[in-house]
Amino acid sequence: MSNTIISLRRLVGTAVVLSALAMPAAEAPAAAPPPVNDAFAAASTLAGDSGKVASRTVGASKEPAEPNHAGNPGGRSVWFAWTAPADGQYRFETIGDLDTLLACGDVRQALGLTEAVRFEHHVTEAYKSIVRQPYDRRADVVRAASSVPNISAKHEGGDAAVEARRDHPSDIFDYFQSLEEIERRGLMTVLQTNYLDKHAAVNRTAVALLAAGISVRPAALLHGSRERASSAA
Repeated sequence: MSNTIISLRRLVGTAVVLSALAMPAAEAPAAAPPPVNDAFAAASTLAGDSGKVASRTVGASKEPAEPNHAGNPGGRSVWFAWTAPADGQYRFETIGDLDTLLACGDVRQALGLTEAVRFEHHVTEAYKSIVRQPYDRRADVVRAASSVPNISAKHEGGDAAVEARRDHPSDIFDYFQSLEEIERRGLMTVLQTNYLDKHAAVNRTAVALLAAGISVRPAALLHGSRERASSAA
């Protein structure tokens, strides 16, 4: 499983975003009723600037003329509608795989929001205390970026193969230590190594994207430009 974070940038008041959670079709029981938000026109409303929602596609259908999400001709979908309460940046997180990212890209393009909505895909994660390792989504982001523009390639740790050899691999809990605690425990040197491992992973992703003919924008410009480029961060 991987994280896809959708950033909605500068969407004011009446700008309504609808997104589909489309997954490979599994045969649903014949008697399963359709979800209330099965149809695009009946999207469930999300309100406010924070929250969480869980949904399933059991009993959902594919509407006439609905595109093939992530190239899946039988994919079912459910729909949500959200209106930005104020000008600013907003994040929507989904737990899914490469197909989820590709499907969201199709919907974003159909709604004309490619420039306003940025996808953030986690390529690496801290080695300890957050995900099951080895976690490596570099191939996924290269494949996705070949057809889906405006993706942020996020790195929270070094490559798993490198981290596995470290006496002190990166740990998500290290992020919450104060400088005084780090110095007291003598961790500054190993945390600097973790930091450099992460940047080495960023560089490898950038090289992979460039080798595939995909443009890369450094993180310093990640939130300051709306050009159609993939970003490594």
